[in-house]
Amino acid sequence: MKTLAFVLMLIPCIVVGQHKLLPPHLLIKEEYKLAEMYSQCHYSAKYNAKQRRSFFPFSTAATIKLVSFIDTVRIYKPIAVDNFEIDYNKVFNSKTLSAAGIDSLTDIMYNVGFTPVNGSYTVTVSERMCYNPRNAILFIDANGTVTQYIEFCFECHRYYLSSRKIKNAIYCEQKYDLLSNFFLLQGAN
Repeated sequence: MKTLAFVLMLIPCIVVGQHKLLPPHLLIKEEYKLAEMYSQCHYSAKYNAKQRRSFFPFSTAATIKLVSFIDTVRIYKPIAVDNFEIDYNKVFNSKTLSAAGIDSLTDIMYNVGFTPVNGSYTVTVSERMCYNPRNAILFIDANGTVTQYIEFCFECHRYYLSSRKIKNAIYCEQKYDLLSNFFLLQGAN
């Protein structure tokens, strides 16, 4: 008798609980939509300008330059740790950033990230197999030495950091377009 009473009490709970669950094929579709939304870029003022400038290598650079160069040509030659020789003959556009330009660049790099959604998602941002970098950010010390760089292939949606010490940015779906437009507006694309 107790077992029958328990089962009868349990049936409404099971039925009500079942109505809240989506069928498996809809659940996957809903999760996909949320993951797609998550991968889109979202602006949040997580870091102020002072905090962003404190991130390595922005914190140690006396000068920051945006450069555009011929693809398939490496313009960097490592000389020593944190010392790269640049072949400026292969650079066709170069722009030294002002303080405002640095703030705009770091704002894009560190305050633009994934769109917040409920749940946990693995995001695969569209990345192509090619890698033909044509743009870079050069970090130059007071002696004129390029100490670090971040290289971009905007076409392929890929990047390369010269050092693991560099604070990496989150590369959401539109991040490369934002950075490419920034280079263009600065006259370095």
